[in-house]
Amino acid sequence: MEYNNKLKELRISKGFFQKDIANKIGVATNTYQSWERGITQPDISNLIKLSNVYACSVDYIIGKETEEGMIMFTNNLSEDENIFINTVRQLSLKDKGILFDLAMTMLKAKNIK
Repeated sequence: MEYNNKLKELRISKGFFQKDIANKIGVATNTYQSWERGITQPDISNLIKLSNVYACSVDYIIGKETEEGMIMFTNNLSEDENIFINTVRQLSLKDKGILFDLAMTMLKAKNIK
């Protein structure tokens, strides 16, 4: 979903009018309207303000994160690879080390055969 549609969806789900959001983040109403229409894009400062108002991440607004908090990588990874990477991100540093060691052991075993 494009950022402009995401902004509209978030605003409506929170029960706000465009002028309410514009006032909350300190921009003109027509500026916010142009974002929702996809005419212009909010800068990073305003994206951060919007993420605070909507209680979501900037990544979610720009379409790089799912509702479940998974970051969607854009370098041609499969859905399974995205899920794996997001799962690993949640592990402790110690557990990541164990997983890395296991993966290296599996690769070495595969190369021997």
